Amino acid sequence: MKLTSLTALAISSFISISYGGETPFTSPVTDSPDFLSLVEITGDFRGRYEFYESDPLDASHALTVRARLGLILGGRSRGFSTFIEGEGIQGFIEDFQSAGDSRPQTPGNSTIADPNNAEINQLYAQYRNDHFLFRLGRQRVMRNSGAIIGNVGWRQNEQTLDAAQIAYTREGFNVSYVYFDRVKRIFGKDAGAFLTAFGGDGHLIDFDYSASFGEIGGMPTFLILITMPTSVKATPSDPL
Repeated sequence: MKLTSLTALAISSFISISYGGETPFTSPVTDSPDFLSLVEITGDFRGRYEFYESDPLDASHALTVRARLGLILGGRSRGFSTFIEGEGIQGFIEDFQSAGDSRPQTPGNSTIADPNNAEINQLYAQYRNDHFLFRLGRQRVMRNSGAIIGNVGWRQNEQTLDAAQIAYTREGFNVSYVYFDRVKRIFGKDAGAFLTAFGGDGHLIDFDYSASFGEIGGMPTFLILITMPTSVKATPSDPL
């Protein structure tokens, strides 16, 4: 079997970062926010080229552009806030086969999982203070660099979870729990069935503790419990 892949990734513009899930407490918390801090627009723009060939299929070429635009109400201050983010992907060189019923469709070509797509990528409400975070809704959840629990950030369409997340941090101790009942996958809303999304009951627990004598949990330490329908087909190499 012959597998050949070449990918070029370019970020053309970057407005601001307001992503949730990677680290619950990365932004400073202020006691007296001004008005401008309560409304924030976020976004990014990314172009991507990929060449992929897998025998016996024909070689594929994909040049795609992804745009995200988001709105935060409540800013980065302590207390309540909401976040909504839309995401759109459009191909400019579409000489490739998409997964499932997504577009473009080029039968006989190798599959590249960057379909044309437009959807709500994240939509959640949250409460936070110096040590505590509670977040409810569609959100990015990423742990330990995304090796097992992540957003599949290599692809243009992001994987997110419909979930509730609770996190606590204090003096080197960090613990979080996530319950989710739906995984929105990377193959696009038109892919169909489990390729678009699948439901089930999932529980993610992780913790770490850093002290003067070393670190506990950095290897990493987490527990994953997932119940899903038997009709769902997932490959072990795919991060959650």
